[in-house]
Amino acid sequence: MLNIAYTFAPEDEAKLTKVSTLLNCYADSEYRLGNNSIAHVSIVHINADEADVEQMWQKLQNSTVEMDVELVLKNFVVEAPWKGRVYSNFSLERVGELSKIQKNIMRLFDVNSVFNGYGSEFYPHLTTSCHLDVLKAQKLPAQKPPFRRFKGFLTIGTRDSYGRMEKVLLGGYKG
Repeated sequence: MLNIAYTFAPEDEAKLTKVSTLLNCYADSEYRLGNNSIAHVSIVHINADEADVEQMWQKLQNSTVEMDVELVLKNFVVEAPWKGRVYSNFSLERVGELSKIQKNIMRLFDVNSVFNGYGSEFYPHLTTSCHLDVLKAQKLPAQKPPFRRFKGFLTIGTRDSYGRMEKVLLGGYKG
């Protein structure tokens, strides 16, 4: 499975990794930025293979999909348990704009459903951790966003069952 997402400049990734590392100190996390996941905001989890990436990237570049966007972190959220997992994340402002981007990408690839929710079920966010010890995870301390505004760069990467972006295949920060 592939993830079309926005990833970040190295300095922003480093600040987010510090938050993720701190949360892991309170409760072991299966999802640690900088260790086994790249910080990202998922737009579309799509059922495709790495062999499809070049063609997909070309389509994205030739479309009106924004290659980079301004993002704004909002609140720290600890999600209710889901399949024995508790996720923490930063919610985002400008959800309507990200929803439009998702719809454009879905049209571009003629996709009628995605694996990360769409329409009213779409919840763009920046995941910071995933905990299997539900009791410890529910006691995670609130985190202040390490910054408010930042730039996201369109990326295609691989995705695992926890929603982690394991590696960037194309796109992302160019310096």
